Amino acid sequence: MGVLDFLKDVGANILGIGSESKDIEQLLKQELGDRIDDLKIDFTNGVVTIYGSCNTQAIKEKAVLLAGNIKGVEKVNDEYLSAPPADEITEYYTVQPGDTLSKIASRLYGNAGKYPAIFEANLEVIKNPNLIYPGQILRIVKPLASQAPSETYTVKSGDTLSKIAKQFYGDARKYSIIFEANRDILKDPNIIHPGQKLLIPKING
Repeated sequence: MGVLDFLKDVGANILGIGSESKDIEQLLKQELGDRIDDLKIDFTNGVVTIYGSCNTQAIKEKAVLLAGNIKGVEKVNDEYLSAPPADEITEYYTVQPGDTLSKIASRLYGNAGKYPAIFEANLEVIKNPNLIYPGQILRIVKPLASQAPSETYTVKSGDTLSKIAKQFYGDARKYSIIFEANRDILKDPNIIHPGQKLLIPKING
């Protein structure tokens, strides 16, 4: 990615005078946990340089967005932040005045109902799918054509998409992946029935 530009005067107002590097490092550790080894931050004249090793390309991209979506940050350099090869194609979108995740999904995916896919791709960056702001930069994920195929799961009594996501992915919040893969038979992610057969996309990490 190299250097990504951000709007300097928008974003979370968390930087203290003289403690900028420490504040950004603390934010990344808080949101991404131990998924970046040997994390180090340098902040000079509005430019954040991130050092370390990420466990996935997605974590690298989220680290850049977390650092960049801070008031006072103008650029983020990830040249020294390593990660394994990506298993998906990522584009970046800058939120415009009046935008909602549904509007962005309609514009980029042709379907407003696909907004959970954007929220899922930005979980650490967006805390509430209804709260985004102009100038914020978001990840827009497009799976590679070579992505592993899906497997089939038969819904059991008491199942929810969150429970199924927890079973297959280890993370209940990834329910939207299953919902998006089954939009031809599911109209509401909260309504599934025993006996339904769902496609469960195989994902990495």
